[in-house]
Amino acid sequence: MKKTITFSTWLTVLRIILAPFVMVAMYFQAWFVAVIIFSIASITDFFDGYCARLYQQETQLGKILDPVADKILLFSTLLMLYYVSVGQLIIPLWFIVVVLGKDFILMLGVCYLWIQKKYIIINPSLLAKCTTTGLMLFIVYIMLILYGIVSADYVVACMQFLTVCIVGIIIDYGYKFYRLISSE
Repeated sequence: MKKTITFSTWLTVLRIILAPFVMVAMYFQAWFVAVIIFSIASITDFFDGYCARLYQQETQLGKILDPVADKILLFSTLLMLYYVSVGQLIIPLWFIVVVLGKDFILMLGVCYLWIQKKYIIINPSLLAKCTTTGLMLFIVYIMLILYGIVSADYVVACMQFLTVCIVGIIIDYGYKFYRLISSE
């Protein structure tokens, strides 16, 4: 029987566990601590997949839990950044809506496929992986701005670039969903 809780899965679980600690550090504006904890959590995103492939530890649980862990970390951090920086409005609400909207649209597509009895897991595209990494780096950048050690000169350009990537992901997955639905 294949082991379901592997080292890779534990790394994914660690990402979920670290998310509230990032939020608490951000709430108390302990930006250095928040950057360190968030960076550790983000690094687990790379290593859980790397270890799973390297040591043949890929599991169904890991394939489902990994994107959930990413969403928990990214969404909670983005929402907390919006909450703590309302006066400075570094991250506007429209950007959070775009990030959350992408995953809402993808969830609707997955639910539709499940209703149609097409139980599949669509692996993330290279663009989706790069965009997740970009979002993680962007969040670190915002925290460093709030910590006061970097300028906010590139915030708008970063959000525009990430928005274009997110639209590309929606189009890519929309095409994949269309092909799955039309293959009947």
